[in-house]
Amino acid sequence: MIQKIESQIKNGLFMKISRIIEQVQRVIAMGQILFDDLISNAPETQTIKYTGSKLKLLPYILNLSKKISCDSKNAAVFDGFSGSTRVSQAYAKSGYKVYANDIAPYTKVFNTAFLL
Repeated sequence: MIQKIESQIKNGLFMKISRIIEQVQRVIAMGQILFDDLISNAPETQTIKYTGSKLKLLPYILNLSKKISCDSKNAAVFDGFSGSTRVSQAYAKSGYKVYANDIAPYTKVFNTAFLL
């Protein structure tokens, strides 16, 4: 009886692990479809170290924007939660016209220093 229960547990765990692996493989495949032409060299940006910084996401953000609007010279973006301005700076350096805003007072200083 114990061996039968152990076998059922092992089979159940194996099935769950197999489903998780299939889901992970689908997510990886989706990422490869979305980011097959990833801009690996995002423009260099300056700011303070910040826990919520999008620095590591910049290549993905710019890549998705490029897919929507291939002509960055005539495109504008609105960064409604600009924070440390990393994303706004990357857009500006990539040729986009940038409108940046944030409720935090320090953001106005960064917007003025890095975007004007």
